[in-house]
Amino acid sequence: EGDKKRHLEAGTPAEKIEITGTTIFQHLKPRKKHSGINIVFSPEHWDREVDENIIVAGQLRELEGVKIITKLLKGFHNPSYYDNPVISDRNEIGHLEICADVLSTADLVVGISESTFELMAEILDIPVVIADIWIPKPCAGDNRYLNYRREYSNACKRVKDIFNLNRVIKDQLRNPQELAEERKRIAVEDGGINIKNPLEKIIKVIENAKHNKRPL
Repeated sequence: EGDKKRHLEAGTPAEKIEITGTTIFQHLKPRKKHSGINIVFSPEHWDREVDENIIVAGQLRELEGVKIITKLLKGFHNPSYYDNPVISDRNEIGHLEICADVLSTADLVVGISESTFELMAEILDIPVVIADIWIPKPCAGDNRYLNYRREYSNACKRVKDIFNLNRVIKDQLRNPQELAEERKRIAVEDGGINIKNPLEKIIKVIENAKHNKRPL
């Protein structure tokens, strides 16, 4: 429903929108009991390594008594810059399973944007902290990205001052249920996890479009 709302706000005709849900979140695995505290950092993926990722990684290294795991995408990040890198290739089978494995033992997720990985964490009721320090920049030479507007929900904690990042992380670890209701809501609004068989719905939309000869 959240995506539909944004499409309508952008001028997409309502009759061209079908809500199907997504199969992505069917790959999630239940959270596992584990020793210690695991914080998973999800760096921003751009057309190059960006300073914001390195800044956040440096701040996280100052946290004591926790393990930092970094979930990287192949081809977007330099693993040598990060602690305990776990790498997956989103063009290969198994990518979502690797993401699910990492999240199954995560106590908190840190990101620079509230994207798919962060939404996966919220669906699992894992606190998410966003280092909101992104500076707009072109991607692949395309200056349109200078006006790229990020969307955030109330299911994450946003930190604009990087020197407050670790304090907010500690606060969320002490009170992990603070945003539990917001996480439940965003799981439905942006994740569509209330939709029981998204694959069936996706196929139905395609078949109906073919039958009616209506362009998708």
